[in-house]
Amino acid sequence: MALSHSGQLSAAVPVSNPFKDLSMDTSTAIDLSGINTLESVIAFLKVPGTSHKLFDIDGPLLSSMMFNCNDVSSITIVLQKLKSMQRTIVSLLDAVSKSVSDLKEAVMPVVMKHGLESLPNEVLAHIFELACRSCGSFSRNIIKVCHRFYDIATRLPNLWTYVSNAYLDVDVHSLRRDNPAAFLTRSRSSNLTVYLKLPSRMYREINENYIRDIFLPETLLRHTNWEKFIVNGLDEWSEDYHHCLDYLCSSSTGLDFPALTTLVLLCGDAPQDLDGFILNDDEDNDIDVNSKNFFETWNMPSLRTLELTNFIPRSTTIFTSVTKCSISFTRYSSTRGNEPVRWNLAVVIRFLDSLPALNDLTIEMCNALFTNMDDESTEPLSLQKLCLISEYCEEESIGHLTKALDTVNLRDFSIHINLHSTDCSEPWLKCFFPDGRMYPMLRDLSIKVTNLGGRDSPFDIISETIFPRLQHLTINAREVEQPDSFGLSRMPLETLRLENCHWFNNDFTVNLRHLWDRPEFETLEIIGCRSIDKDIVEEKFPRSKRLVWED
Repeated sequence: MALSHSGQLSAAVPVSNPFKDLSMDTSTAIDLSGINTLESVIAFLKVPGTSHKLFDIDGPLLSSMMFNCNDVSSITIVLQKLKSMQRTIVSLLDAVSKSVSDLKEAVMPVVMKHGLESLPNEVLAHIFELACRSCGSFSRNIIKVCHRFYDIATRLPNLWTYVSNAYLDVDVHSLRRDNPAAFLTRSRSSNLTVYLKLPSRMYREINENYIRDIFLPETLLRHTNWEKFIVNGLDEWSEDYHHCLDYLCSSSTGLDFPALTTLVLLCGDAPQDLDGFILNDDEDNDIDVNSKNFFETWNMPSLRTLELTNFIPRSTTIFTSVTKCSISFTRYSSTRGNEPVRWNLAVVIRFLDSLPALNDLTIEMCNALFTNMDDESTEPLSLQKLCLISEYCEEESIGHLTKALDTVNLRDFSIHINLHSTDCSEPWLKCFFPDGRMYPMLRDLSIKVTNLGGRDSPFDIISETIFPRLQHLTINAREVEQPDSFGLSRMPLETLRLENCHWFNNDFTVNLRHLWDRPEFETLEIIGCRSIDKDIVEEKFPRSKRLVWED
């Protein structure tokens, strides 16, 4: 099949005949009487003025069938004809639908090809840049489609700013074709995201050689354009990870990274001794020295964001420009299995103190504990945005962590607690909100409790005394009882969002009417709350306010 210059199909499309299985006898879905009746309808439709009264009792169609509303025999015959026509129409619709589907499938390659060929290069370039944002390997693959795509893609610098070695394990024999020099040349002067994946054990030797001899030397030539640097060692042991940091220090001595705004260091296993203590406690261990050297060697004056997993830098360097930090303490693939690993809280707090401009902090603890929790040598850290995620951690560790954080200026607070089935959630939540602690500036509060066991309500501690300026509250509590709605009604809320609150019922929402009547309240969002009846809420909820509902 080909397309003419006018865009019309110049050859027949080989599709099956949709009517080939429909013979014209009374034993099939289409019979002669149905077709004859349908032909009569079509004939009447061609007559002006008959379409609007065609099927009336006294209309022309039934009159032509000798219809007599007082004659049972006449009624039966006419009904049989109309039902036969109805079956014929249904069969024809099914056949036509199949024909349309088959035709679409048959001509789609031609239409797509013609459509892409008709698109200007500028439109294709925009499509390529949008696609590249969601797929890191897009630029490597799109240039293999055709010469036109190659010419367009290689002229778009934004398609070549993601420089990575992450494809080596799946394409280890084409390392030379993945030389980063091509990416660096095509990206021109654009800022880069450099993604370094530590080599897997399967291809360790060949990948280490590639990283050491090709990838890092080539990318470091453009060090002034590094905007984001990611080291992914989640699959590796800590010794390998810190050995990589040591190599980065030695290979980048004297280099500055003026455009680097984001640094992501993901370590798979924290260094620990036989008792499970993190080796950050020992200032003389080689691993800690390597991480210290890395942060003291690299000059990153524009660094704004730090993301760390199982890695706490021990350095005297002060990062005056960092405003956002995320730290994850996760389970480890160590010989200790799923036993909790203990981190030095004093080291964590001292590191955070080295970020004087920090205002946005996320800490995730998964099966991790803190040691040295009584060290109060530093002032509480003042933040504006805080996210704490706790999965199967001890109350004491959470309590000491929150005590080290100042909440006076906090404006946005998110909490996610994942408990064991036998745990009571109320004391856990009190760890995040110690007695006597005030949140005078807090505007947004989100609490998610995952507890497959007890159903006690942990939300009764929420009051206008602790949160005098709270405007937006989100509660996600799949397995806990509903809180005191009257307490919430006294809050100066603008938005209340309930997510997956399976034990919250109609009484709870109806008792919120005091909250609804407050002039500042604007929006109630109910998402996935199976015990709340939508009709009841809609009946009681003020029409002047906004109700969002999702099953």
